[in-house]
Amino acid sequence: MNMHKGFTLIELLAVAMILSVLTFISINLFSSAKARDQQRETQQRLALITAKIKQYYQTHGRLPEPAGANKNEIPVQADALDMEQKYRLDAWGRYLVYNPGDINNNGQYVNIQDVEGFAASIESGGPDQNLDGEENNLIVFIDVTAEAIEITKRKLKVLHEKVAAYNLLFEGVDNNGDGIVDTISSVGNSAEVSIGAPGNTCPPTHSFINDPSEGLSTLSAIEETEKYNCPAPLVDHIVKFYGLPSAFPEGYNRNLDPVFPGGYERDPWKREFKWGYEGRLLDSGTPIETSDRRYHRFFSSGPDDSIIDDDIVSTGD
Repeated sequence: MNMHKGFTLIELLAVAMILSVLTFISINLFSSAKARDQQRETQQRLALITAKIKQYYQTHGRLPEPAGANKNEIPVQADALDMEQKYRLDAWGRYLVYNPGDINNNGQYVNIQDVEGFAASIESGGPDQNLDGEENNLIVFIDVTAEAIEITKRKLKVLHEKVAAYNLLFEGVDNNGDGIVDTISSVGNSAEVSIGAPGNTCPPTHSFINDPSEGLSTLSAIEETEKYNCPAPLVDHIVKFYGLPSAFPEGYNRNLDPVFPGGYERDPWKREFKWGYEGRLLDSGTPIETSDRRYHRFFSSGPDDSIIDDDIVSTGD
């Protein structure tokens, strides 16, 4: 006679408990793997958005305006970053928060060091979907310093082209009829700048009563004084004379923010382009010499206005 012994209640409970533990472990392993995938995907999205924002900045000279009713979403629309809609969200389905600093309603200017020393930030609440600043949040700070330097060099190249054109106004011309033909062949020691009586018109012309002897010296004199009745600083005069895009449109109060991107009076750090010439003192008190790279050149004081070594000059001009 065959006897089949059944499972006892204790054995069944033990099996159920083991299955429960295995199920719990499986679920947690699955959840952990999914969370890692979501975090990795979100980081990839943040990296791609950052690259697109940098590209936009280098092209337009400003950051894209934030989107959404609260003005804190990723601007994926065609006239901004031109990205798929999914890039508005992190991998957990929550809107990413985009903070471009003190950008104004018209998107005209943003301080590129306004967000904890960076131009902007993008943040995800992470797995718990809570923007609480905790460690599980994912945040990227966007640094556009390299792009700003390239923009600065492009502006300086254009300014120097206009300076060269301006200098040609004085080449081969005897402005004051003294029998001496002006030259711009050198930044000579014989250059004598005579401002003359007040009331001279700007710009100096071929009939100008004073003979500055060369164009570069005239530019230095315009920068140094206002007796030519030219806009000060010198960069204002060059921008206006050649009709370059201005950071300060007609009738605009230049003492108020924002400045307009693409304007040639200022660099991306909102500082006026400076003009270097022999005799001017650097911040350290050291005179600029003839051999200095900024002699008779526009230059930017760079990201840190107080550090000489990060000044930006255009090359090849």
